[in-house]
Amino acid sequence: ARDLESPRTQWLVLAEIDYSYKLEGRLREGTQVGMIVSEMENDSVDEFKLLSSRVNSDGVVRFLDAGLWRPDVSMYSNVFIPDLDDVYTNLDGRLMTMVGNMDPPFITFIRQLDSPYVITQTGMDLSIIHAISVKLNFTYRMIEPPDRAWGGPRADGTVSGLIGVIARHEANFGIGEITLTGVRDTVVDFTFPNIVDPCIIVQQTPKARNRAAAVFW
Repeated sequence: ARDLESPRTQWLVLAEIDYSYKLEGRLREGTQVGMIVSEMENDSVDEFKLLSSRVNSDGVVRFLDAGLWRPDVSMYSNVFIPDLDDVYTNLDGRLMTMVGNMDPPFITFIRQLDSPYVITQTGMDLSIIHAISVKLNFTYRMIEPPDRAWGGPRADGTVSGLIGVIARHEANFGIGEITLTGVRDTVVDFTFPNIVDPCIIVQQTPKARNRAAAVFW
């Protein structure tokens, strides 16, 4: 199923009737679909309506009009299937859900008894996410995995922990001290890793020794 949600895979649907409303709600964000619908204007000229799937600021997949096409005259009002690099440069204030575990100094938060969302406090990864959200124009809220584990695929086919929350599309992305493994990579996609060591010892640089007599040592 993940092969259907790839920036390298684009689906083109040809239809005589506009069934885009039936596909909305079934498509997930990573599935890129373009639809061409035949609309007969008269007995001699066909006109085709172009529709393209997009994710709006509420996180819902919709089909938007991408223009019209006729064999004799080509007319476009929008990009048919946009480049994902362009789509995700501005998320129009979209509210994203991220998942993470309590993991200082990377993530700290306060749990709420009356809400599934936690109140984020401080942490290196939270600072990174805040900077990215400003750059890409989105807001975010945070949840914690029900089992409070990092998790991964199990023998019975289920996926546990934080990895499972992402794999089931219950969150848009996860943050934290997550180890990239081959097994986990089969169910979720990882970004380029950033390595941060929370335990650092700093000392003054020692003075350079006079090496003139080093041959006698």
